[in-house]
Amino acid sequence: MTFPKTDYIRPKIKIPRKLLKQVIARMGGVCGYCGVEVVYPKKGNTHEQGYRKAVIASIDHIIPLNKGGVHADSNLICACCQCNTQKGNRDLEEFRTYLFHRIMDIPLFSKEQIEWLEANGFLFPEKHVSFFFEKAGFTFSPKTGLKEQK
Repeated sequence: MTFPKTDYIRPKIKIPRKLLKQVIARMGGVCGYCGVEVVYPKKGNTHEQGYRKAVIASIDHIIPLNKGGVHADSNLICACCQCNTQKGNRDLEEFRTYLFHRIMDIPLFSKEQIEWLEANGFLFPEKHVSFFFEKAGFTFSPKTGLKEQK
């Protein structure tokens, strides 16, 4: 069985190495989501050539391109490959909810299911997962992008 690819076609965007270095430096060489130390990927090196213990840095669009995000410095964050893969095309709050449900081992429910459960007396624990960039003094808003608090 094949599925048509008419839903979403991922844009092919090549991020310049200079911009990659700037985004990694802005976050201090750590993942903006989990805080793990990342390394700059050297051109041509693979996991077999020394990256086994270190985590390779990647760039993530905080607001995904298919949800109206732009390819600008204020919408880019340094992320480890694991966080970048888990986030996928979720926006920041969807990713926060996803992580919360994984940490608390709560199944993901639709909005209607949550409303029904709460109306029938089920209490969910407080939903808050803090990202490393928030703890490090950065803020993000869709209008201004990622900014460092002073």
